[in-house]
Amino acid sequence: MKRFFAGFRYAASGLCHCIRWERNFRFHLVAAGLALFLGWAYGLGRGQTAVLWLAIGLVLALEALNTAVEAAVDLCCPGRNPLAKAAKDAAAAAVLLAALASVGVGVCLFWEEAGFRRLVSLLGDCPLLGAAAGAYLILGAAWVAKTPAKPGITEDGEEPS
Repeated sequence: MKRFFAGFRYAASGLCHCIRWERNFRFHLVAAGLALFLGWAYGLGRGQTAVLWLAIGLVLALEALNTAVEAAVDLCCPGRNPLAKAAKDAAAAAVLLAALASVGVGVCLFWEEAGFRRLVSLLGDCPLLGAAAGAYLILGAAWVAKTPAKPGITEDGEEPS
């Protein structure tokens, strides 16, 4: 049983690593928060909300997997290697495809006049909610932008010489 719970500890450690060091993971977290707010404001049903959660989970899971692939490739191939580049690019492409699919899900869920009217009405009735949403976006952008460079890696993603 101890080994079973250790797996959760390792997963939490990996999640913390992604949140701390991966700018794109942080971006996707901020976008997920915005999408969940819009889902609440639009009054999405249970099924629609489940689809939204699945899209968010898929993007975040693939972003974490991309981080794992990049770390493993960097460990195995510290220098430039065309196969290492192909592996990293393919992992990044998987995240891109999931993110594009999630945008499609968002369009299907939120491209609705009645929901948009409800959002505008909600923000009009409660300006503080609009201010909070604006503050969330500003703080979220700052949080994403301040992601530190990974130890041993320069800002442009290359190892220091």
